[in-house]
Amino acid sequence: MDMVRYGKIDVVGHIDYINSLYNNDFCDYSILGKILSAIRYSDMVLEINTSAERICHQMYFPHPDKLKRYRQFKSEITIGTDARTYDELIINPLKIQYLVKELGFNPIAFEKRKKKYLNPPTYH
Repeated sequence: MDMVRYGKIDVVGHIDYINSLYNNDFCDYSILGKILSAIRYSDMVLEINTSAERICHQMYFPHPDKLKRYRQFKSEITIGTDARTYDELIINPLKIQYLVKELGFNPIAFEKRKKKYLNPPTYH
């Protein structure tokens, strides 16, 4: 929460990364709601990170249920992979495209700390 309140960041990522280490959801949904609300009133956006698929065989970070909660607050989203090699890039781009479209997100990228809307969305 402090990072969202006081950090000078553009993207909030790894919001439920801890779940990759354990077979459990460690989310306190009352705190999550406060964090998402704070993001709402900022220029920050949440990151969908596709590394979950290769790290722990989950769909994404954050889990799609948390993405649905975020969508109630904001429609902008960015996509990351934490890729270190070409082979670690998005494993299945069609899944991420479907998720973004299904939830009604507006995917963006940042260029020199300025939002750039991806229209039409492209994930390559």
